Amino acid sequence: RASLTLTDAAGSTPASRTAAVNSVMEHLRDAGVVSGWRDELYPVTPSFHDPPLFLMERAATPFLGIQQYGVHVNGLVAGEKGED
Repeated sequence: RASLTLTDAAGSTPASRTAAVNSVMEHLRDAGVVSGWRDELYPVTPSFHDPPLFLMERAATPFLGIQQYGVHVNGLVAGEKGED
């Protein structure tokens, strides 16, 4: 099983690890490696219900092999006369 190892310089808190990883991902974005940047921070966790180890740009998660989850919600709004 592959893993990502951060150096001690990345710190030991989710906030410090987020800053360290995002610094690298921003360089990759600026170099044209990461496209589709959304400014959407995605939680990186060991499993679905665990608290995040860090947050990172959602568009960059495939570069680290991170499983992504999302929810899509559709809805209808009734018009003034109650019709769709």
